[in-house]
Amino acid sequence: MAKKIKSIMQNKDIGQCYLCRLLHNDYSIKPVREEHHIMGGTANRRLSEKYGLKVYLDPDHHRNGPEAVHKNAEVAELLHKEAQKAFERTYSDLDFQKIFGKNYLTENERAYERNGRFRLYVDRYCESRGIAVEEALRHDLVDSVRREYEGKNDG
Repeated sequence: MAKKIKSIMQNKDIGQCYLCRLLHNDYSIKPVREEHHIMGGTANRRLSEKYGLKVYLDPDHHRNGPEAVHKNAEVAELLHKEAQKAFERTYSDLDFQKIFGKNYLTENERAYERNGRFRLYVDRYCESRGIAVEEALRHDLVDSVRREYEGKNDG
């Protein structure tokens, strides 16, 4: 097993469940939390450890409940996306897809993370329409604006 390093996604010592925060805005301290390596499989688990792609979950979000990452594919996919974002912020000189063999983010999601002007556009778009970023990033208009920003090469 690779040398254990701290999570780049969550401070373990705070005592919160990552998914309680993300899904329910619940910032309460959980008496029991379990370490979850986000990228599954033997090789990817080692890579998760190496790059700090792990979070701390209460048992219901880890193994037992309807939103348990080991039972709910949508929740697992959400964590994969969050892990890729954290990886790309932390290790900007490395290629996530080459290391883990898959890209979990759409082009719009990646641009939102990397391009400040595009992020500002999307945030204003969301505010004017009363929608969430995730929904806006699926809109054709937002996609065409991203392509325009990419063409200008100014991030």
